[in-house]
Amino acid sequence: MKRRSAALSIAWLVSLFGTHAAAQERFEAAIGLWIPRADIVIASDGRSGPGTPVDLRQDAGLTDSQFPVISGAWRVASRHRIRFEFMPISYDSSATLRRDVDFTGATFPKGTAVNSTFDWTSYAAGYEYAFVLRRTWTAGVIVAARQTDIEERLSSAAVTQARRTRVPVPLVGGSLHLNPADRVSLAFECTGFKVPNSADRHYGGHYLDAEVRGTVDVLTGPARAGHYAAGLQAGYRVVDIFHLGESDSATMTVKGVYVGVVVRR
Repeated sequence: MKRRSAALSIAWLVSLFGTHAAAQERFEAAIGLWIPRADIVIASDGRSGPGTPVDLRQDAGLTDSQFPVISGAWRVASRHRIRFEFMPISYDSSATLRRDVDFTGATFPKGTAVNSTFDWTSYAAGYEYAFVLRRTWTAGVIVAARQTDIEERLSSAAVTQARRTRVPVPLVGGSLHLNPADRVSLAFECTGFKVPNSADRHYGGHYLDAEVRGTVDVLTGPARAGHYAAGLQAGYRVVDIFHLGESDSATMTVKGVYVGVVVRR
């Protein structure tokens, strides 16, 4: 009797975890809209001296906007996922300067009407390993590489100056995924990287990306037809960057609500 009970218990556990593994989606694709508040300060030196730190909100009239975010993940095994993301951010604004501004060697005098453009295009690819895998929650480690392409431009009736910076950023962090109900899931993810500031202030900085999001499945397919689900997502995301370069620097904090849709199969 004891052997039979043990065998039944083992069979139940195998069935339990087998069902969980079978229900794991192989592919996930999401598209959403990020609606953040941005606080951005940039400075770019010229041959004649250091540039003026320009607060794009206070000095250049930056107003908040919303941006698309496209992401996906491919589960190559029960504990292993390949991830990618594309996130283009662009701000265009105009203002009348309340002080003199030096940018890339050109001076924009106080009282000058200027247009400013800040474009930040970001691509990321990474790998996630789930070192804890349970029916209702998983915990993992994330290793990723993010390519950032940033261009800042100031222009007036008399002069236009621009600075472009392309920086690959390695990231490491963790994830926690919870499934409190059949159609509900929660995710917490955080990745980052830090380089200590050099004594001569010629290089240094950090990158932090933290997000919490919830998903509610509104459509699910029968198991016999191949498991699939489509859901609605909502969350909050913070990206905080400090860049210190040979001739330019920038601080950027972008944080706000995220809404989107996701399809898994």
